[in-house]
Amino acid sequence: MRLTLLFIFTLLLNVSVFAQANRTESFAADIEAYELRVYPNPTTDSFQVVDNIIVDEIVIYNIIGRKIRTFTHESNKKYSLGDLPDGMYFIGLISETEGVLKTLRISKRVMRP
Repeated sequence: MRLTLLFIFTLLLNVSVFAQANRTESFAADIEAYELRVYPNPTTDSFQVVDNIIVDEIVIYNIIGRKIRTFTHESNKKYSLGDLPDGMYFIGLISETEGVLKTLRISKRVMRP
């Protein structure tokens, strides 16, 4: 009896792990189908995210990982970095259902004449 219960438990655990692995691989393949990038990079004032349907939120982090600001994603919207000091920042592209989709690096610089 114990052996049978142990076998059933192990079987259910393996099926669960396999299903989760397939879901993760499937989602990763779905993300690859979308072009997740920001432009222009480097920027002097603002940036845009390539239009897609999976990004819900954009979070800006400084180089040490502190959250600087958060934006709600909208098509064709420009997101301002003009008031931030020059330097390197990280942009987190986030989905409400899947969490962090991708983290990108962006450089903000003053335009030189």
